[in-house]
This record gives sequence, C-alpha cells and structure tokens, in this order.
Amino acid sequence: LLLDELNINKTYIYITVHTDDMETYNIWTKYIDKSHIFKLDENVWSMGNIGPFGNCTEIFYDTLERGIYTQSILDDDMLEIWNIVFMEYNKLPNGSIEKMHKPFVDTGAGLERLESVVNRTFDSFLTSKLYRIYNVVCKFNDNNQRKFTDHIRTIVILINNGLLPGNSSHSYVLRNLIRRIYNMNNIEEAINIVTEVYNINNQNIYNIVRNEINNFNDVIEQNKIYMNISNPTEKDIFILHDTYGIPVDISIPYFKKDFDLDIINTLQTEAKNKNITNQINIDYNIPTECKYYDTLTTIAQIKHIS
Repeated sequence: LLLDELNINKTYIYITVHTDDMETYNIWTKYIDKSHIFKLDENVWSMGNIGPFGNCTEIFYDTLERGIYTQSILDDDMLEIWNIVFMEYNKLPNGSIEKMHKPFVDTGAGLERLESVVNRTFDSFLTSKLYRIYNVVCKFNDNNQRKFTDHIRTIVILINNGLLPGNSSHSYVLRNLIRRIYNMNNIEEAINIVTEVYNINNQNIYNIVRNEINNFNDVIEQNKIYMNISNPTEKDIFILHDTYGIPVDISIPYFKKDFDLDIINTLQTEAKNKNITNQINIDYNIPTECKYYDTLTTIAQIKHIS
C-alpha cells in the first residue's frame, strides 16, 4: 500500500522491530534496506495494565528526507505512520502472564499522518479536512488551537453517532472532552465547520455541547470553596478530577502554580488499577467465531454481566 498505491519513497521509510523478533526483521529486509531497520527492546504494546499485549513493529517517515541517517535511535523528525502489534500474551490482574490461545494482530495507520506524508506537509493539521477546522478555531483562540481542533472534531462525531455526555464508560469520555473546551471561543462556528467538512446533518449537536458546558460551569461554581484553597497539592488536583470531574489541564492553570505531574499521574494510575482489579477477570482464550466478513448481523450469547 505505502510503496505501490501511495507511491511513498522508501528511501525515507524507517522501521522498528522488537530486538528478539527476527521473523519480522527478516520479512522487512525483503522490502527495506537493513540500515533503515532498528531493533528496540521497548517495541512492546499493550491495551492497558491488564489484557492482551505483544511485540510490535512500527513504520516511520523521515520528514527531513535526509536519505542517509546515521543516528542509533529515531529522532523527533521521524513521523510514525503505522503500527503493527502481534498480540500473543495476556496479562492477568494478579500480574501473571499467559500465552493467548488465539493470538491476533492489532494494526492501525494514522489517516491524517499518511495524507501529510503523501502531500509532503508532514503536519496533520495541514491536511485537507483538518486544516479547515483548524483555521476556524485559530480565528478566535490564541492558545490551545490544536487541542481545541482535535477535541471539537471528536465531540461532533461522537454525538452524531448517538453518544451523549454522562458519568460512565464512553459517555464519560465525551463529557471530559467537552469540559476540556469549556473556555474555547466560537464553539458554535467550529461545530458548524466540522459538520460541513464531514457532511453531518445534526442540528442538536451545539445544544448538547452548550448544555454540558453550562452544567460544567455550575460544577466549578459549586466547588469554588474547594478550588479556593490557599496551597493546593498534587492530591488536591487529583481529587478535583477523580471526584468532581474537573480535568487536570483546567485545574492546574486555574491555581497558577507548578505541580509535579508525575505525582498526579501516579495517583491516577493507582486509581485506575484499583478499578480494573475490581472488574470481571475476562478470559481472552474463550474460542471466538468471527462472522463479520460474511454477515452484518448474528446471534450471540451473554456470558456475564457485572
């Protein structure tokens, strides 16, 4: 696809593989010069702290198009455009690892990243669709333009697919995204350009977003007493997010002081691990019959509800 269909010059393509994965390495040598293949111990990818994981191989493009690259590691000018993960193992909540009964491949490419390489802009925000949204966001926002662009697009697409902001699962992800743009200007205009770019006809999206932002403003007002503490700690920032739903990247600027992000991340990870441990222990080795190549509907049996 990259070489024959998209006509990407392999002179500027670089590959990473896991140090011990000679099978993948040998396959790549049939297409890419050995000097463009890097063996790395850290080429392992997982779906979370528990669950499937395995070695991975990644495809990068040298945005400086240097041709000859002599460094031992890939630098920041190498743009990752594809990742392939060989899911062979399963990590259980107790920390033990088991071989999966049915290993599988998890692979994905960045659409905008690929377009940026084909068009040689090397910037996702300069691609055809995303740039139109980014341009509108930049008109009225001096800061966080890229964050706002990415969030507003995701918000519109999620709501258009039937998701509403809430307190659990995917709905909470949407709620958090909306809260991260609560101080964004020209939200309505940005939503309109997203719907235009992606041919979305949904008149309720702005009302849903506006209502959620109004509710979030109420949350902030209700917790002003807590947010007005004189010397907040990293734990306070964590509590504001975990208990009151106020994102870290909103509360930190609000307090106008420096915090140790490593401590906050550790507290969030510990809370997440605690929640995962309390969830059902999923057996990924249960035989699965894949029918999605042949039919759009099928009958399944619910084994457990937690």
